[in-house]
Amino acid sequence: MSGLKINYHKSEVIVFGVEEEEQQRIANMLNCKIGKLPMTYLGIPISEKNLRLKDFTNMTSKLRKKLQPWKSRNLSYGGRLILCYSSLSSLPTYLMGMFQLFEGSHKVMDSIRSNFFWGGTDEKKRYHMMKWENLCIPKRLWGPGHHQY
Repeated sequence: MSGLKINYHKSEVIVFGVEEEEQQRIANMLNCKIGKLPMTYLGIPISEKNLRLKDFTNMTSKLRKKLQPWKSRNLSYGGRLILCYSSLSSLPTYLMGMFQLFEGSHKVMDSIRSNFFWGGTDEKKRYHMMKWENLCIPKRLWGPGHHQY
């Protein structure tokens, strides 16, 4: 109805639990290639085995790509806080909708966001006026930006 068509050159089918001839028959029927695992779909790693910490390194590199050095120099603390809440927290939230992340990946993501907020994308130590854990408390629970009336 919309006029969109499937691009069979980009499409793959991944079949589980059948012999190789049956996989090929299904791929021929759908006019697709046979795909292999592990793979990434919509930024989420998919594997037939348990995922390890190294399987989530793509996530931390995406976080670092969003941070150019000019952003930390030219934004106020309020602007950096909004960027942390809106953009830098969206990727981990998206992944946590599918997986329970490893403790090590939480620490890496928090250090990237904390370093950016307190002054830059480089790894230099900066003076922090508030603990990062306190900065992450939602406003409704008396976090930063909550106004008492």
